[in-house]
Amino acid sequence: MIDDNLKSEIEQLVALGAEGEYWDFKEKWHTNNADLLHDIICMANNLANRDAYIIIGVEDETFNVKGVPDDYRKSQQNLIDFLKEIKFAGGVRPTIYVKTVSVCGTDIDVVIVKNTITTPYYLMENYSCTKKDKDGNTKRDKNSKVEYSTVYAANIYTRIGDVNTGKKDTADEDKRLYLWKKRFGIDLTPLEKVKFLLKDTKDWLPMGTDGKHSTSIHSCKGIWYNKNNPEFTISYENEEGYFDKGRIDVVESDLFWMKKLPRPLHNAYIYNLNVNYHSTVLFSTLAIFADGFRFQRVAWKRETLFENVSKQGIQYIYIEKDSLDFLIDDWLNNHHETVPQTEDTVFYSSLEPWLKQPEYTGCFNPYSVVLVFESAEEHKMFIDFVKAHKDRFLDLVGDYSFSSSEYKKSEYIPAAYPDYVDYLCKVGETLVSWLECWHLEKGNAALSIIPQL
Repeated sequence: MIDDNLKSEIEQLVALGAEGEYWDFKEKWHTNNADLLHDIICMANNLANRDAYIIIGVEDETFNVKGVPDDYRKSQQNLIDFLKEIKFAGGVRPTIYVKTVSVCGTDIDVVIVKNTITTPYYLMENYSCTKKDKDGNTKRDKNSKVEYSTVYAANIYTRIGDVNTGKKDTADEDKRLYLWKKRFGIDLTPLEKVKFLLKDTKDWLPMGTDGKHSTSIHSCKGIWYNKNNPEFTISYENEEGYFDKGRIDVVESDLFWMKKLPRPLHNAYIYNLNVNYHSTVLFSTLAIFADGFRFQRVAWKRETLFENVSKQGIQYIYIEKDSLDFLIDDWLNNHHETVPQTEDTVFYSSLEPWLKQPEYTGCFNPYSVVLVFESAEEHKMFIDFVKAHKDRFLDLVGDYSFSSSEYKKSEYIPAAYPDYVDYLCKVGETLVSWLECWHLEKGNAALSIIPQL
């Protein structure tokens, strides 16, 4: 569906016969990386507040669809590797995807530059490349000196209508102000703003403090507020509608990743965690609190992949790094009950639990069976890949059926059969392995490095 929507949108933009504030046509891929970098930054700093497109394979004067020449053609991984080498301010880089879509029966490439709040994007150091002519030869001036194309440090580039800011120029003050407001969460909707606020866990203090000292913390336990925007709060309460009044006594299929923890959890409960704006609940998710609140983790989302040979649904658990669930998981991994703890403790990524607890390594790590995606779009693309190779996947994970389980006549409910939990862990481990290969080699080429039986 995502690809169909993109195809439809690109077709509509081509039919307009014009370029605009968030899309640009190129007859072929850039021969000069400085020009490519400049275009990406302009699109990342677009003023339309949406994803932008560099559409390659369409003439930018006639708007005829020509297709993509192989010369200088780049993949998504090529662009990611390229941007990693560029010294962006604050180390914050644009997020890009490369998709190939068919328009008028011809394949064209689309560089999707994602809309984010971390604008403006700009460089810390100049980036230069030699200019080349249409044949790929180095350009020289009349004095035979090599000509360079340069993207300048500290210049803020954007796009006005269908025109990019010149490389030697910087955007007008009002445009720069807009981009900085976007970064600092000014003029955002409450839901957009809370995503921004959750990125800095040190700004969230337990209710019942004066901003410096913990005071009546015990009477306000379970509520945090943002010290710069106190109308935003995070609260939790026991969710008695799950398991045995919220208590987790055994590992079930919903939470099969718990089997991969270094040690069993004690006194584990499901909680409802709410993100609030004044008295309005903006977002709600489930979280697991255990071991006297020493273990706190979002109960990650679960979906069915497909059925196995025995018609048993194969489930997987995932997290998307552009989701509120992920931001809350990071917050849970770093929030504290007192102000001194909040101020003195360094930030630990929830994706690297071993930094705080060394025992979380290897197979003793829930991420060994939980898929971690950069975005919902990447999630969809990878699952489509797995479904296209269903038979090979099933050969690797084998079959399972509740009816043939040795626990069929036990006190366990089917979702908690230990052999079923083990089966889902094997599914998770296999998917994580496939995702690693898929990241290295996008598309069917990934099959060549996926482990065999």
